[in-house]
Amino acid sequence: MNPLAKKAPTHRQEAWTTPFAVSSGYVKINIVVLVTLREKGGDWSYEVAVFSRKCGGYKLKINDADHQPPHCHVNVSGRNTRVDLVTLKVLDPPPHHLSPQLLRCIRKYQEEMLEAWDRVVILQ
Repeated sequence: MNPLAKKAPTHRQEAWTTPFAVSSGYVKINIVVLVTLREKGGDWSYEVAVFSRKCGGYKLKINDADHQPPHCHVNVSGRNTRVDLVTLKVLDPPPHHLSPQLLRCIRKYQEEMLEAWDRVVILQ
């Protein structure tokens, strides 16, 4: 294999439009969600997020369906950490503090993430 050849990407992001389900059936409303497609052993899997941004070496993400309170997910030291979008406190897991750089990133996108949370399907 040519060492200068570009490696095929292992992931890509796309915006998808999907019908919105309501109790009386399906209504055609354009809802755009950010989909991350990942290649795993030749197959593509996907995760759906209503918000996904990289900032300061961190990836902030809000899932399309999640539990209250409003929060984002961020990988901290190899662990999925949930951060409350209102208080900016770590919900779980420990440690319960954020680096100054990560806190700046979350503050930078806090308003946009709170708006994105309005599009989340709330799980009971």
